[in-house]
Amino acid sequence: MMHTQVRRAMTEDWQALRAVRLRALADAPSLFSSTWERESAFGEERWRERAEQSNWFLAWSPLSTGLATQLADGLAGTVLRPGTGGCELIGMWVDPAVRGLHVGRELVAAAAGWARRADAGRLDLWVVAGNHGGHEFYRRQGFLETGEHQEVPDRPGVVELGLTLPLI
Repeated sequence: MMHTQVRRAMTEDWQALRAVRLRALADAPSLFSSTWERESAFGEERWRERAEQSNWFLAWSPLSTGLATQLADGLAGTVLRPGTGGCELIGMWVDPAVRGLHVGRELVAAAAGWARRADAGRLDLWVVAGNHGGHEFYRRQGFLETGEHQEVPDRPGVVELGLTLPLI
């Protein structure tokens, strides 16, 4: 049985990170706080820096031919939130062609594992209100609603709901 492969992006993975992030922004522009137009303008140095200094995870599904071509099927980022005891899951996306093959589940597991190793007590995230599929997916992974909400920067009227996954 073949499994999803997930690994942390390294500097040399900048092209794979760029490609999957731009596919995510093109596929679901209303679900992210950035835009394809903004990030497609980033140069190689910015993408290398992002891969080196951030905690991005890349995933390849069992059906992928992308490992050889560096075309990942999904990504998720993690950001440690000092002073909060938590870590935040950001920018998660799975190619629609491989949804249902546990790629998302494996990305969440990688992010949660990294957060645990960083001594975070929880993994937090924000999901756009109305993204019922995403909200349900996170609920199935064990995330709980926090009751918090916030407006998405530069997108008046678009609200995100806070979710958290206890790691202790």
